[in-house]
Amino acid sequence: MKKIVISALLLFGVANLSAQHIVEGNVAILALEMAHEGETFTVEMTMDFCQTVVHNNRGVVYTPVLYGNGQVKELPSVAIFGRRRLLLTERSGWMPQDVDEELMFDVRKRPESLDYRAEVRYEEWMNGSQLRLERRTYGCCNTLLKMGEELLGDYEEWVYQPVYLFVQPVAEQEKVRTISGTAFIDFPISKRVIQPNFGSNRIELNKITATIDSIRGDQDITLKLLSIKGFASPDGPYAFNNQLAKSRTEALKNYVERLYDFSPGLIHTSYEAENWPGVCAWLDSVDIPNRAAMLQIIENTADPDHRDARLKAAYPIEYRRLLKECYPALRRTNYSIEYQIRSFTQPEEIITLVETAPQKLSLEEFYLASQALEEGSPAYGRLFEQAVKAYPDDPTANLNAANSAMQRGDLRRAAHYLTKAGNSAEAEYARGVHAMQRGDYVAAEHHFRQAEGHVEAARMVLDQLQRYK
Repeated sequence: MKKIVISALLLFGVANLSAQHIVEGNVAILALEMAHEGETFTVEMTMDFCQTVVHNNRGVVYTPVLYGNGQVKELPSVAIFGRRRLLLTERSGWMPQDVDEELMFDVRKRPESLDYRAEVRYEEWMNGSQLRLERRTYGCCNTLLKMGEELLGDYEEWVYQPVYLFVQPVAEQEKVRTISGTAFIDFPISKRVIQPNFGSNRIELNKITATIDSIRGDQDITLKLLSIKGFASPDGPYAFNNQLAKSRTEALKNYVERLYDFSPGLIHTSYEAENWPGVCAWLDSVDIPNRAAMLQIIENTADPDHRDARLKAAYPIEYRRLLKECYPALRRTNYSIEYQIRSFTQPEEIITLVETAPQKLSLEEFYLASQALEEGSPAYGRLFEQAVKAYPDDPTANLNAANSAMQRGDLRRAAHYLTKAGNSAEAEYARGVHAMQRGDYVAAEHHFRQAEGHVEAARMVLDQLQRYK
């Protein structure tokens, strides 16, 4: 489901010149452009005089004129006179009143082309106006012999109204989440019973219980599974380490069960006798001599006891660093808690949670709450910001956050979200809207074309862009 929000934003103006115009006297009018910027309206065109013919005793005055909504605006005229008519005009002192001397030419000395430009103060009636070229032909005694006009083009402005497509996320059947951590429980040498006051055990055990308590006391949450996995370090015989990892993991399970009245089967345990992946990760993270050779021994020696013995024999100095810096950290317990959050259906309740506990909400619930808010309001924008914070890598969350940011004019933030919005048609369309707002119409057209087969709004914008190219 896509939610559509429209907001007026950008204005484009265009002059539609259907083809090159050849007017009386073989004057060609081409490359017409009309533009509105601020309080100024500009007309630009090229007047090609290469094939222009004006009789010796004739003069032709060309005047661009804007017509619209009963209003008329004449622009500066250009005149081409035959040699004799120009001489007689100069002797008599007569000159068409709207022709500047700089734009009056002897047909024999005319430029091959003239880059014409005129600026006038913009008035609203000019939107939807026509530009016509009026021509007046003068003869003997400066008599007006003939008048005529031709339509050169239309000017129309398009107000681009971005259509923001907010996509409804897929609903979760169950909101199951996981929280995890690592604890380093110290045991006296060869002991398998937890002593809370030994070493830093009190701190480490509190990490586990604090994580459990943060969830267990919440009425919106149901515990589903507590997983505990214990690891031993590789020093010592494998069989001994295997039994040590197993028994110490069970000891932690028993400790937790004594503290909480969990249902049978809620706690699941596993263990790993020797934490060789941890050894490899440590070697990769430090600058130590013979690191590559040590990693090769680990990889190519199947028997774990032989593996540890070979490292100790081949590289005794480096092995002492393993014993001191690496192996103690490998004796650890990883724990994770899987839990389920109840569903929320009332927008008012969800809006409250957006501010107090957004981590409890699914993306679909964030979206449900948005339906109760005023589009474009601060609360509306804050909701999508919180959603993307809760789900920073989710394409739908990033897409909706990008739309919200564009809606309030924050193009920089929108650009960040769009990098993580995925490659859906809706995401490509949003990138097109972003490009339009930046004024990059080439990029906008590219993105809209990627989306047009699936997003009707993209096709509609493309139609307008083609019209106003």
